[in-house]
Amino acid sequence: MRIEQVKTQIVEYLEENGSASVSELVRVVGCGKSTIYEALSELESAGKVQSTMYRNRRMISLTYGIPKYIKALLAVTILCILFFVFFTTHPSQTMTVNLNGAKVVYVFIGPAIVPVIALSVITGFWMAIVVLKYEDLYGFVRIVRSFVQYLKRI
Repeated sequence: MRIEQVKTQIVEYLEENGSASVSELVRVVGCGKSTIYEALSELESAGKVQSTMYRNRRMISLTYGIPKYIKALLAVTILCILFFVFFTTHPSQTMTVNLNGAKVVYVFIGPAIVPVIALSVITGFWMAIVVLKYEDLYGFVRIVRSFVQYLKRI
């Protein structure tokens, strides 16, 4: 396999999954460690990837952008928050029924419970990322910091 193909596969894998160890890249790309190390050194010298040590393992990540799964999770989180805000700002619907002189009030929670459940599940996913793959959040934090600095300059 040519080194250019290996580099392309590494970058594509990191765009999808955020970060990976060298042994994970060997397994995914399907070539030897020496080829992976050669491709990584070329990618590092080009400034496309960076490596850090985590629990005595060399972890490789892209120096730019946010992994696709974090972008998708971020979009779903924003949508759930918007739905949550919309449904919590609108009062619950009530219906009063008179049954043989006794008033019975039914309160319809409606779809407001759906965003609460979805936000709970999404919070679990975010916590899993923080605990298991926190190095993938560096790109996201970097973008948020630059945005805050931009807002301060305005």
